[in-house]
Amino acid sequence: MNLELLQHAQSYIEKMANGIHPITGKSMPSEDTINNIRVSRCLFYVNNVLKDIITNGTVPKSKKKQIPFSLTPNELEHYECTSSLSISRMVQKLNALRPTEEMEKLKISQMCQWLIEIGLLQETEENGHKRKRPTESGMRMGIHVEHVVNDYQEYDAVFYDEKIQRYIINHFDFFLQFLSLA
Repeated sequence: MNLELLQHAQSYIEKMANGIHPITGKSMPSEDTINNIRVSRCLFYVNNVLKDIITNGTVPKSKKKQIPFSLTPNELEHYECTSSLSISRMVQKLNALRPTEEMEKLKISQMCQWLIEIGLLQETEENGHKRKRPTESGMRMGIHVEHVVNDYQEYDAVFYDEKIQRYIINHFDFFLQFLSLA
């Protein structure tokens, strides 16, 4: 077995599973066969099998492994941008678009880390606690802090308006690339 060739094939399969042309690195059009949900699921399955073979030298028996989180452009079309949302609500809406329960759920921390990486969020310290707050760029893109008062407590919360939600959806392929490297 040629391990280098297998690793190369696995990287191509992983890119195609995420709707990315393996040679050019560009997102494939949503109508392309590669973005068909059945084809995408098959590619994720084969990608996981190849990863197991590369790591362990064999395919494990009856090991149920979840598919990494990913959404195709067709699936993302169903995301509805709305007025101000918390990051937890936005991630919840994205998780609702998962095509199968075998797919891992997106975590809030993953989305926050990406937003920090691209300079729209930053970690600050307030009253001895680490908080995520928008950068100047983040504020221009539609991330803002609101003071919330309810029956139980008072706090500052970060919200994401329609503009930043559209930005995230339109650049989701970059987010998926970030996830695959993390």
